[in-house]
Amino acid sequence: MPAVIWCAVGMVAGDLAGLVLSGTGWLLAPALALGGLLAWRREARGAAVLTAAAAGVVWGAASAAGAARDCRSRWREGERVAVAVEPWDVPVRGGASRATVLWPEACAGRLTVAWPSWTPPPDGVAALVGTWHRSPRALSPWPVRPERAGRLVARRVRPLAGAPGPRARLRLAAERRIAALFGPDRAPLAAALTVGTGDLLDADVRQRFARAGLAHILAISGLHVGIVAAALLLVLRAARLGAATARVAATALVAAYVGLLGWPPPAVRALGLLAIWCWARVRQRPLVPFSPLAATALAVVALDPFAVTEPGPWLSFAGAYGCVTAARAFGALRRERSLPKNRRVTALLSVAAVSGGATLATAPLSILGFGTMAPAALVSNVLAVPLAGFVVPTLALTLALAALLPAWAPAAAGAASVGLGALDGVARLAGALPLATVPFERTGLAALVLAAVAAVLLRPYPRTGRGAARVALRGRATVAAALAACAAVWWPLVPGGAAGYRPGWLALHFLAVGEGDAAAIATPAGRWMVVDAGPRTLGFDAGASVVTPFLRRNGVQRLAVAVASHGDADHLGGMPTVVRNFRPGLVLEPGQPRTSEIYRRFLAAAALAGTRWHPARAGDSLTLDGVLLRVWHPDSAWMERGLEANENSVVLTLDYGAFRAVFPGDAGLAMEGAPDIVGRIPPATLLKVAHHGSRSATGPAWLAAVAPRLCVISVGPNKYGEPDPGVVAALAGAGCNVFRTDAGGAVTVETDGRTVRVHAGSRDTTMTLTREEP
Repeated sequence: MPAVIWCAVGMVAGDLAGLVLSGTGWLLAPALALGGLLAWRREARGAAVLTAAAAGVVWGAASAAGAARDCRSRWREGERVAVAVEPWDVPVRGGASRATVLWPEACAGRLTVAWPSWTPPPDGVAALVGTWHRSPRALSPWPVRPERAGRLVARRVRPLAGAPGPRARLRLAAERRIAALFGPDRAPLAAALTVGTGDLLDADVRQRFARAGLAHILAISGLHVGIVAAALLLVLRAARLGAATARVAATALVAAYVGLLGWPPPAVRALGLLAIWCWARVRQRPLVPFSPLAATALAVVALDPFAVTEPGPWLSFAGAYGCVTAARAFGALRRERSLPKNRRVTALLSVAAVSGGATLATAPLSILGFGTMAPAALVSNVLAVPLAGFVVPTLALTLALAALLPAWAPAAAGAASVGLGALDGVARLAGALPLATVPFERTGLAALVLAAVAAVLLRPYPRTGRGAARVALRGRATVAAALAACAAVWWPLVPGGAAGYRPGWLALHFLAVGEGDAAAIATPAGRWMVVDAGPRTLGFDAGASVVTPFLRRNGVQRLAVAVASHGDADHLGGMPTVVRNFRPGLVLEPGQPRTSEIYRRFLAAAALAGTRWHPARAGDSLTLDGVLLRVWHPDSAWMERGLEANENSVVLTLDYGAFRAVFPGDAGLAMEGAPDIVGRIPPATLLKVAHHGSRSATGPAWLAAVAPRLCVISVGPNKYGEPDPGVVAALAGAGCNVFRTDAGGAVTVETDGRTVRVHAGSRDTTMTLTREEP
């Protein structure tokens, strides 16, 4: 195996270790370098790995130290900041877009800005004063690049003299032309396919493409770069340029395009492969298999050390490996004349083989990262990839005509619009297929099984010998099928099960969704409920980013019950996504009419899912697998008082054996002081503290009535000072063991009705209940 592959392995591993260990990472580098020096004479491969790992550790630790000094990593939640920025994408009034910080210099880089709705966004350089809100990703111990640490909510905007830089002007001009030519319906998708604004697309569109296995279409990846490069080569060759000159010119133009995008890792990987291929063709040198991938991995880590902490680059390289291996195997079979003679059938089989190789290679990573894999990709990519091969060059032609020959641009835009509609249609149809997206429990084991299957099927195939590739394919397919069959037989017998469910136990998972509430509850028989689904803000949907992946990882396909405690966005925001994805049998909510967009989305999602909707009222109850769900608030008379949404929150209890949990939503002192509540609510084992620990709730009378032994505060970085220190002190004084999602992440409480076990980060608690069963 070439040395560049071993160097790439060492560099990537070292870079990741340096980022994770940060300050202590420097201590690891000398040991690795010394090990590499000692091993140089005995084992060249080991020496290459250790030496490259030492360099990677230094590079990762230095990058982590630089990120820690960056303003975007040091700004506190709710801090008021002032910056000077130039737009990276076209700003939208009342929406979010990316901008590049020009001042202060210590913050130089991109960030997401939420623009105010009461003033037009700037066309060029501007001074912003606003508040910083940290992303839930920043709460994780996993390294996060500064530009993803949060977003700036602009309060005041003042244009400044000076125009954006050349790269920003080109991007802004392209986006404005796309908006003018394609209109509001098609422009976001067109911009995602050309200038890489896929992360700013509506969450519904992103989820639709993800369900169909087409998420890679929305992010500028190797596919887009390859299509652009192929189109440029055709144009340059048609212009009578020599083959070598055309390749060099195409590589230079693609490099300019990738620079315009901001050097995203998947595009850098594709550019590197193109450059190596062109160099080999010009110099007439053969390429050693997979050495170009390793070389581009070194380039990606050198340009962007944080790339190793994100799933996108890993999926990109795994997909490229699967494509290359599948293409080589298909080529060997074609040379052996083991394929149908019909050219159209062979072409379709070629696309299917490459798509299958990419799907299989990325499946283990997808399961580990998201708890799902998308078999629909095997079908959708056969249609979507050729469509993308038409749409992307047509979009590029449209932009070129808009700049040079504006009168001709609408005709090209019309053709591109047809392709965009067809691409969206493929996503809709493929996403609606049975088993389009398959959730997995025991994600580690499932990923291991699929990795073994992929390793068997995607090993390089022999390219010499009569029928050798065909024989190898049959043998490997048999071994892979045997592995899959064994896994299916032994799967139910493997202990542990899904992380969120144990037979005979009630499990309550309070998820870390930032400043909001979300709880996923597994009954003793394995059915699931959700109480709230976290916030939806500009650029973040807790239902899509936290709740859905958690449920998918635990094998959930449908919910039995979904409870929306009230209509505020920090509880209801993620619920439309959850309802759409898991089609609960019953939805409970206060039934207070709201005019907000998120409430309308929630009702529309429930209607489309065919879910039974019921306004929760005091006295309602439901028994599910031995768990009694009882509603205590609000009643009809209370709802007529016209109080704010918080005070109308659904207050419910869950009873299982001697265990009782209270979920009060954001109901505050008004609810707690109502005689029919405080006089009737029974003592409980667990209290989900109302309103994120605000001083507006959890008064002395309520705390004395509930008398909890465990208290969970669902809270994230906020500007309100939640949880209130006085409330936390009162909980501790009442003898309650307090757990917070902003301190230890998700809090899991499991009980068999008598024994209660709590796990939150590094804290574990076990207790035995003595209260009589209710």
